[in-house]
Amino acid sequence: MSFNLKFDKTPNFSANLCETCKYSSIVKGCRYKDQIIYCNEMGKDILFPVNECSSYATKNAQSLYEMKQVAWILTTKGKGKEIGFVKRRELPEAIREELDDLRE
Repeated sequence: MSFNLKFDKTPNFSANLCETCKYSSIVKGCRYKDQIIYCNEMGKDILFPVNECSSYATKNAQSLYEMKQVAWILTTKGKGKEIGFVKRRELPEAIREELDDLRE
């Protein structure tokens, strides 16, 4: 009795990594194959399903810059004082300049 085994080295992934990447722009038609995927990070059309990419960034996670944009600054005014919000004019000049840079 003999066996003929065939091994395919290409893994069979059903999901395309581009569908969850924040750099991709996807246009879909009625059929599965009717779609255009453009990578804004690489500046290219993607012509095949991707399962690994060095430029991948999930849509669900924010970058450090995006987190700084929405961050609130809380400080204490000394021992025994309550923590709370600070008025902009009460912040040190260095922090005010950093906030101005983030707004641009």
